[in-house]
Amino acid sequence: MRHALRYTVLPLGIGMTLAIGWPVGAEGLTQQVIGFYLTVIGKPTVVHVGQPAAMPVKLRESVYFKDVIETQADSRAKALFDDDSILTVGENSRVEVSEYIYDPANNQRSSVLRLIQGKARALVGKLFAGLGSKFEVHTPTAVAAARGLGCHDCGSDGASSGRGASSSRNGASSSRDGAIDSGARRD
Repeated sequence: MRHALRYTVLPLGIGMTLAIGWPVGAEGLTQQVIGFYLTVIGKPTVVHVGQPAAMPVKLRESVYFKDVIETQADSRAKALFDDDSILTVGENSRVEVSEYIYDPANNQRSSVLRLIQGKARALVGKLFAGLGSKFEVHTPTAVAAARGLGCHDCGSDGASSGRGASSSRNGASSSRDGAIDSGARRD
Protein backbone atom coordinates (compact mmCIF):
# COMPACT_ATOMS: atom_id res chain seq x y z
CA MET A 1 0.00 0.00 0.00
CA ARG A 2 2.76 2.39 0.94
CA HIS A 3 4.66 1.72 -2.31
CA ALA A 4 1.50 2.11 -4.38
CA LEU A 5 0.89 5.56 -2.89
CA ARG A 6 4.49 6.60 -3.59
CA TYR A 7 4.27 5.53 -7.24
CA THR A 8 0.99 7.42 -7.65
CA VAL A 9 2.05 10.67 -5.98
CA LEU A 10 5.46 10.90 -7.69
CA PRO A 11 4.10 10.88 -11.30
CA LEU A 12 1.33 13.31 -10.29
CA GLY A 13 3.88 15.75 -8.86
CA ILE A 14 6.08 15.54 -11.94
CA GLY A 15 3.08 15.94 -14.24
CA MET A 16 1.84 19.04 -12.38
CA THR A 17 5.31 20.61 -12.47
CA LEU A 18 5.55 20.06 -16.21
CA ALA A 19 2.00 21.26 -16.89
CA ILE A 20 2.11 24.41 -14.76
CA GLY A 21 5.61 25.76 -14.44
CA TRP A 22 7.86 24.35 -17.12
CA PRO A 23 8.05 26.13 -20.49
CA VAL A 24 8.19 23.74 -23.41
CA GLY A 25 10.39 24.91 -26.28
CA ALA A 26 10.60 28.55 -27.32
CA GLU A 27 6.85 29.06 -27.00
CA GLY A 28 7.18 29.41 -23.23
CA LEU A 29 9.88 32.05 -23.47
CA THR A 30 9.17 35.76 -23.74
CA GLN A 31 11.46 37.71 -26.02
CA GLN A 32 12.76 41.16 -25.11
CA VAL A 33 11.59 43.85 -27.56
CA ILE A 34 14.45 46.32 -28.08
CA GLY A 35 13.18 48.42 -30.99
CA PHE A 36 11.32 48.36 -34.30
CA TYR A 37 11.98 48.60 -38.04
CA LEU A 38 11.80 52.14 -39.46
CA THR A 39 12.58 51.30 -43.08
CA VAL A 40 12.32 48.10 -45.09
CA ILE A 41 13.57 48.04 -48.69
CA GLY A 42 13.45 44.87 -50.78
CA LYS A 43 13.06 41.61 -48.88
CA PRO A 44 15.22 41.54 -45.74
CA THR A 45 14.66 38.66 -43.33
CA VAL A 46 15.06 38.09 -39.61
CA VAL A 47 15.57 34.99 -37.49
CA HIS A 48 14.19 35.27 -33.95
CA VAL A 49 15.48 33.08 -31.12
CA GLY A 50 13.70 29.74 -31.20
CA GLN A 51 12.56 30.10 -34.80
CA PRO A 52 13.74 27.45 -37.23
CA ALA A 53 13.57 29.66 -40.33
CA ALA A 54 13.97 33.27 -41.39
CA MET A 55 10.84 35.44 -41.61
CA PRO A 56 10.34 38.53 -43.82
CA VAL A 57 10.95 41.84 -42.02
CA LYS A 58 7.88 44.09 -41.94
CA LEU A 59 7.70 47.84 -41.42
CA ARG A 60 7.07 48.76 -37.74
CA GLU A 61 7.67 45.15 -36.69
CA SER A 62 9.51 44.66 -33.38
CA VAL A 63 13.24 43.98 -33.16
CA TYR A 64 14.10 41.43 -30.46
CA PHE A 65 17.25 40.74 -28.47
CA LYS A 66 19.39 38.11 -30.26
CA ASP A 67 17.70 38.72 -33.65
CA VAL A 68 19.75 37.98 -36.76
CA ILE A 69 18.89 40.42 -39.57
CA GLU A 70 19.85 39.39 -43.10
CA THR A 71 19.59 41.22 -46.40
CA GLN A 72 20.07 40.14 -50.00
CA ALA A 73 20.93 42.17 -53.11
CA ASP A 74 18.69 45.24 -53.43
CA SER A 75 17.40 44.98 -49.86
CA ARG A 76 18.11 46.97 -46.70
CA ALA A 77 16.62 47.40 -43.24
CA LYS A 78 16.79 50.24 -40.73
CA ALA A 79 15.94 49.68 -37.06
CA LEU A 80 15.41 52.20 -34.25
CA PHE A 81 16.40 50.84 -30.85
CA ASP A 82 14.90 51.87 -27.51
CA ASP A 83 18.05 53.88 -26.66
CA ASP A 84 17.52 56.03 -29.83
CA SER A 85 20.36 54.31 -31.70
CA ILE A 86 19.74 53.45 -35.35
CA LEU A 87 21.10 50.40 -37.16
CA THR A 88 21.03 50.32 -40.98
CA VAL A 89 21.85 46.93 -42.50
CA GLY A 90 23.14 47.25 -46.08
CA GLU A 91 22.73 44.93 -49.05
CA ASN A 92 24.04 41.35 -48.80
CA SER A 93 24.61 41.67 -45.05
CA ARG A 94 24.00 39.71 -41.86
CA VAL A 95 23.94 41.29 -38.36
CA GLU A 96 23.21 39.76 -34.96
CA VAL A 97 22.14 41.73 -31.87
CA SER A 98 24.58 39.97 -29.52
CA GLU A 99 24.11 42.14 -26.42
CA TYR A 100 21.56 44.78 -25.53
CA ILE A 101 21.13 46.34 -22.10
CA TYR A 102 19.34 49.67 -21.80
CA ASP A 103 18.74 51.24 -18.39
CA PRO A 104 18.02 54.98 -18.70
CA ALA A 105 17.34 55.33 -14.96
CA ASN A 106 20.98 54.43 -14.24
CA ASN A 107 22.39 56.13 -17.36
CA GLN A 108 23.59 52.79 -18.76
CA ARG A 109 23.62 51.16 -22.15
CA SER A 110 25.56 48.16 -23.41
CA SER A 111 25.03 47.28 -27.06
CA VAL A 112 27.07 44.82 -29.07
CA LEU A 113 26.19 44.11 -32.69
CA ARG A 114 27.95 41.31 -34.55
CA LEU A 115 28.42 42.06 -38.25
CA ILE A 116 28.84 38.60 -39.72
CA GLN A 117 28.83 39.64 -43.38
CA GLY A 118 28.38 42.77 -45.48
CA LYS A 119 27.98 46.35 -44.30
CA ALA A 120 26.06 48.20 -41.61
CA ARG A 121 25.80 51.72 -40.24
CA ALA A 122 25.20 52.48 -36.58
CA LEU A 123 24.12 55.92 -35.41
CA VAL A 124 24.48 56.21 -31.64
CA GLY A 125 21.63 58.40 -30.42
CA LYS A 126 22.59 59.36 -26.85
CA LEU A 127 25.65 59.61 -24.67
CA PHE A 128 25.52 57.22 -21.72
CA ALA A 129 28.25 57.76 -19.16
CA GLY A 130 27.20 55.07 -16.69
CA LEU A 131 29.66 52.40 -15.60
CA GLY A 132 29.94 49.69 -18.24
CA SER A 133 28.18 51.70 -20.96
CA LYS A 134 29.34 50.83 -24.48
CA PHE A 135 28.24 50.56 -28.09
CA GLU A 136 30.30 48.18 -30.21
CA VAL A 137 30.13 46.62 -33.65
CA HIS A 138 32.16 43.41 -33.91
CA THR A 139 33.33 42.22 -37.34
CA PRO A 140 35.32 39.03 -38.05
CA THR A 141 38.55 41.08 -37.99
CA ALA A 142 37.94 44.22 -35.88
CA VAL A 143 35.78 46.00 -33.31
CA ALA A 144 34.40 49.53 -33.78
CA ALA A 145 33.39 51.10 -30.48
CA ALA A 146 31.59 54.42 -29.95
CA ARG A 147 32.84 56.38 -26.96
CA GLY A 148 30.39 59.23 -27.28
CA LEU A 149 28.01 60.30 -30.02
CA GLY A 150 28.91 59.09 -33.46
CA CYS A 151 28.05 57.39 -36.70
CA HIS A 152 29.96 54.35 -37.90
CA ASP A 153 29.88 52.65 -41.30
CA CYS A 154 31.20 49.14 -40.83
CA GLY A 155 32.06 46.38 -43.25
CA SER A 156 32.54 42.74 -42.34
CA ASP A 157 36.05 43.02 -43.79
CA GLY A 158 36.87 45.27 -40.83
CA ALA A 159 36.75 48.55 -42.72
CA SER A 160 34.98 51.31 -40.83
CA SER A 161 34.61 55.04 -41.02
CA GLY A 162 32.74 57.36 -38.73
CA ARG A 163 32.32 60.61 -36.90
CA GLY A 164 32.96 60.70 -33.20
CA ALA A 165 35.43 58.80 -31.11
CA SER A 166 36.09 55.15 -31.79
CA SER A 167 38.51 52.43 -30.85
CA SER A 168 39.38 49.00 -32.12
CA ARG A 169 41.20 45.86 -31.04
CA ASN A 170 42.23 42.47 -32.48
CA GLY A 171 45.12 43.95 -34.47
CA ALA A 172 43.09 46.62 -36.24
CA SER A 173 44.35 50.15 -36.48
CA SER A 174 42.26 53.26 -36.05
CA SER A 175 42.70 56.91 -36.88
CA ARG A 176 41.51 60.03 -35.11
CA ASP A 177 38.53 60.48 -37.48
CA GLY A 178 37.21 57.00 -36.63
CA ALA A 179 38.42 55.13 -39.72
CA ILE A 180 39.41 51.56 -38.97
CA ASP A 181 41.64 49.41 -41.14
CA SER A 182 41.86 45.79 -40.05
CA GLY A 183 44.66 44.96 -42.43
CA ALA A 184 42.39 42.29 -43.93
CA ARG A 185 43.16 41.31 -47.49
CA ARG A 186 40.48 42.32 -49.97
CA ASP A 187 40.16 40.15 -53.08
